[in-house]
Amino acid sequence: MNRALWPAILTLLVVSGGCSDDGTPADLGPKPDVSLPDTAPPDAPFDSLEAASEAAPDLVLDAPVEGGPDDGSPDLAPVDLAVPDAPVGAPSITGKLSRTVAPLLDAKGTIYVGVYNPLIPAFPMASVALKGSHLVTTGTTISYSMYNIGPGPYSLSAFLDDNVNAVLPFLLPDNLDLVMSTAKQVKVVAGQTLNIDLVLDSVAGASDGGMGNSGVLKGMVKASVSPSLDGKGTLFVSLHKQLPPQGQVAAAPQNGADLSSPFAQEAYYIGATLPGQYYLRVFLDDNSNANPFGPNPDKGDLVHSQPIQVHVVAGMTTVHNVVLDKVQP
Repeated sequence: MNRALWPAILTLLVVSGGCSDDGTPADLGPKPDVSLPDTAPPDAPFDSLEAASEAAPDLVLDAPVEGGPDDGSPDLAPVDLAVPDAPVGAPSITGKLSRTVAPLLDAKGTIYVGVYNPLIPAFPMASVALKGSHLVTTGTTISYSMYNIGPGPYSLSAFLDDNVNAVLPFLLPDNLDLVMSTAKQVKVVAGQTLNIDLVLDSVAGASDGGMGNSGVLKGMVKASVSPSLDGKGTLFVSLHKQLPPQGQVAAAPQNGADLSSPFAQEAYYIGATLPGQYYLRVFLDDNSNANPFGPNPDKGDLVHSQPIQVHVVAGMTTVHNVVLDKVQP
């Protein structure tokens, strides 16, 4: 073959995309993009958590609980380790309360149940307060339970604070309260629950039988003038041998009295009073500033404009209603 033809043949082979002798394709210029497709989920725009954190610093990520296994599950809710409000375990004493005596007030208030050391009866070893109790209807029962009382003998008693004036630490009944005439003697045993029903069968300050040489004074109090404030407060009722405030011989304060309306009225009761002539003083502490140990009305209180004289008769109940017709100037 003519040597002059070789350059032309070689040029023709290159242009026509020929192959080398070992089958390797000739270099045809820039290679096409043959990288693997992106297999990341379409809703994951970041390549790493670090990038996500930098791009969105407010993103909240679930973290394993300290000291627990990291299984990747989300923390659904915190565990409440607080001590439960309700007592745990069986009560030491439980039962129902009712009344058999007719109330002199409305038979509404707080019932206090207490267990007492027979040698120290003034302070309860344990107690429970049943607020908002209503024993208006005969036959009504109210449940009570007492927990964590140590083993031993106790006196168990209850009363309804019908005149709303019992205060800590001396939770003792006074005039007008519904009480038990005799305390129950009980013996608490560890691990056992005593079921004891209690009956309020007496009114403090009154007598179910003959009153002997004593008499009782009671009545209703209402207002005939508009109060200077809200017409609510402590109603102070006292009996005096001399013109008040001198010569006081008995008192029956009543907290929570309401004379805000001309139709409102409150009952009072003074029991076990020796017969004789007395002055009766009644006033509503409308501005709530009277000294409970020596109460006297001051400006703004509801009072009666004229002295009130009453006569208490032995063995009888004297009824005397009172009208507060003046605002103390």
